[in-house]
Amino acid sequence: VVGAGFSGAVVARRLADAGFRVQVIDRRDHLAGNSYDYVHSSGVVVHKYGPHRFRFSNERVYEFLSRFTEWKPYDVEARSYCNGTYYQFPINRRTFNEVFGLNLTTAEET
Repeated sequence: VVGAGFSGAVVARRLADAGFRVQVIDRRDHLAGNSYDYVHSSGVVVHKYGPHRFRFSNERVYEFLSRFTEWKPYDVEARSYCNGTYYQFPINRRTFNEVFGLNLTTAEET
């Protein structure tokens, strides 16, 4: 299998689970593609290629990936920032009301 990112790693694992001998080749010296991370000597987890979060509702995907990782809980709240104030994001009717001092209540008004 060429490539040890998500697709290559999953194909290789599924083939191995089915009894095939598998060799994985990747130009990088690690598995997991851009979602690779490692623990720095200070104990901090470093996301080498930037932060990554997994969001999915498919239980089979969760169970499959759980064979190879420990999940770390997280909570994300996105806000937009305008003129010194944080507002709800994604932008919706409430955001327009807050930013522009309006009192829109229906989709037609918006």
